[in-house]
Amino acid sequence: VTIGSAMQDVFLLGKEFAAESYEGAEYLILPAATKLDIPDIANEIGGGATNAAVTFARTGLKTACLAKIGLDGAGREIERRLDKERIYNLLIRDRAHQTGVSVILKGPQGEDTILIHRGAGFEYKRTDVSLSGIEADWIYISSLGGDVTLLGRIIRWAVMQGVRVAVNPGQGELEKGARLKRLLRQVDVVIMNRPEAEYLFEEDRVSQVLVRARQAGWHSLVVTDAAQGSWALDGSYVYRSKLYKATKVIDRTGAGDAYGSGFVAAVAAGKSIEQALSFAAANATSVIGYIGAKVGILRNLDVDIMDIKVSVFESGSTPA
Repeated sequence: VTIGSAMQDVFLLGKEFAAESYEGAEYLILPAATKLDIPDIANEIGGGATNAAVTFARTGLKTACLAKIGLDGAGREIERRLDKERIYNLLIRDRAHQTGVSVILKGPQGEDTILIHRGAGFEYKRTDVSLSGIEADWIYISSLGGDVTLLGRIIRWAVMQGVRVAVNPGQGELEKGARLKRLLRQVDVVIMNRPEAEYLFEEDRVSQVLVRARQAGWHSLVVTDAAQGSWALDGSYVYRSKLYKATKVIDRTGAGDAYGSGFVAAVAAGKSIEQALSFAAANATSVIGYIGAKVGILRNLDVDIMDIKVSVFESGSTPA
């Protein structure tokens, strides 16, 4: 079961969205009070819960998706796409809010300026998420709009039911700091990118992040770093993998979701950590070759195994 956000992603592509440098920072500069002709546009559904669900479903796992949508066209399109991917629909329909929408302005050099309206998925009521009657082996939780109370309730339910839990927290959850770190002691896998991990643990090196994670009582942590590859702390071992393969980046939307859900999909299917890291990297690499978060998601766990360094975990000593 995946739990998190479900949104409509609208991509606008044009040279007008090129970044401009000013006093050391990058800005998007557009003329006001005018019309701009956009040469290309693409529509896709997104959000962490739907993106992860598609990875699980395409790799042969029986999958359900729980997220909030509005009673609108975007919500109906999300329902239609989940049905097409044979994902069981646990969507919560919110009469008071629209489905979340993100508008991605893509410049000619791959610059992404994202305008986001979180909509129905921004706020959960206590009665929204009922897991009663659900039988699952794994729950994969992406961003819940910063609602760590709900996150804690889901984790406690899973622990009591013997369900394994993976969490890929969003910025709202990361801002809860110490409270989030305590909650994540109880989960099986935590997935974050390097800036998120360094922000949460107030460190500037992944090696120290892994030490702090173990000190916080975490068992397993995967840290991704785009072209620099990834690290995984699992029990007494640290795994260090480089880039899966060099590829042209078309769009990074959903790459993190593809990696995190790819890793968990492989583990859930009984694969080794090396196989899981390899499939996760291959899934993310495929996704960034297309516009949108779902087109490139792989359909087979069998990928080339990467050259991965494995070492015994020692405080302050991890593979470079």
